[in-house]
Amino acid sequence: MKKKLILLFTFFPIFSCFSQVSDSIIIRNIFNEALSDRTSYNNLEYLCTQIGGRICGSSQAEEAVKWAKKTLDGMNLDTVYLQQLMVRHWVRGNTEEVIAGPGKKDETRLNACAIGGSVGTGEKGIYSGVVEVYDFEELKKLGKEKVEGKIVFFNHPANPAVYYTFEAYGEVAKYRVFGAAEAAKYGASAVVVRSATLAHDDYPHTGIMHYADSVKQIPAMAISTNDADKLSGMLKNEADLKLYVRLTSSEQPEAVSYNVIGEIRGSELPGEVIVFGGHIDAWDNGQGAHDDEHRDRKMLPYPRQERPVGDGRLFAMLVHPNPYFLTVAAEHWG
Repeated sequence: MKKKLILLFTFFPIFSCFSQVSDSIIIRNIFNEALSDRTSYNNLEYLCTQIGGRICGSSQAEEAVKWAKKTLDGMNLDTVYLQQLMVRHWVRGNTEEVIAGPGKKDETRLNACAIGGSVGTGEKGIYSGVVEVYDFEELKKLGKEKVEGKIVFFNHPANPAVYYTFEAYGEVAKYRVFGAAEAAKYGASAVVVRSATLAHDDYPHTGIMHYADSVKQIPAMAISTNDADKLSGMLKNEADLKLYVRLTSSEQPEAVSYNVIGEIRGSELPGEVIVFGGHIDAWDNGQGAHDDEHRDRKMLPYPRQERPVGDGRLFAMLVHPNPYFLTVAAEHWG
């Protein structure tokens, strides 16, 4: 009986699949080549510097799909094909402004960007007082009386003492993801969120957010960690400080995109597959080098090298099932 294998762009399951010495040697050879060869880095460099940010629905995302297909076509796989799907098409727009004390001689422009999926403010923007909160519990205690019509500023720093940094990220990212929906329950006009990062710098971080059907959709902006500290200090000295926010983001009709899939046929159990993969989309205001392209590009050398390594046969994991190499078009929108 023959078997299939699908390879996504993660290689962690490999280790538990092999016990024989010959398999271990083959795997070691594969790792030696992958770690010594610069193919992954060259692919990543091209994708990030020649294509750049590639949010789904954009021309850059379309170009990235074509590049991934062409790259897999050149790797001697049995089959490479595109899987069509419809993807969300959100456009950031040309204006992203957060100004503290607008109109004053000492007005301060903060480094800001729209959170992914945010509605726009309209051409006039939003001018209002601001309330700073640490978490959702503090927001709830303030209630509608103190929040309605105001801009809510979520200032929850990431905990640097947490050993597993993704845990620290998860703790603060929830204010970016759900902050607008929670603030809208109390009548807020917009939200400004401290960037979800441990870094202290001037770069605002975007990311996904979610609205709730039961409340009004309000604009959401992220500001850099340095500017979050600055705004917090300004509010301590001037409780009635006003903020001006303006962003021109918009939701467009869904667009056609593609998952890119490559297959190597195994020799046994054709009904079974193993999948390795990662998403090729990345936020439009960055290069997308880490989320998630380092996984995709690490995986790309494997189909290229797996046939000639060792004694010329597929390594044990690939002998039995069919491997598929997959780039997913729209992870960021879920």
